[in-house]
Amino acid sequence: MKLSVSVSILFGTWGQKMEMDVFLKSMETVKKAGYDGIEFLNWWDVDLDAVAEKKKELGLEVATIMMRNGTLGDPKEKEPFLAELKATRISKSFMIFIISRLRTETCLKQSA
Repeated sequence: MKLSVSVSILFGTWGQKMEMDVFLKSMETVKKAGYDGIEFLNWWDVDLDAVAEKKKELGLEVATIMMRNGTLGDPKEKEPFLAELKATRISKSFMIFIISRLRTETCLKQSA
């Protein structure tokens, strides 16, 4: 079994931008601790080229990322989802952490 660590949660402030030097250092710490991969939130705040270079250097995988556009449950959101997936370009094999967005009108209907 391969294990991964969420660098966004352990080394950053959950859901907020992490400085790249901290992000890259956290990857080194994960590798030194004996883990096989990393997970992270907010890929759009990360220098993906630097992450790709560091993961290759350390022999780590990117196991999970968070997507911000689209869901698999809404056919109208297929194209934004696929465009974002292509933009991440960080790994050919990883799981995708998808946050299903609740729209305001859905919340209002449920609370009525």
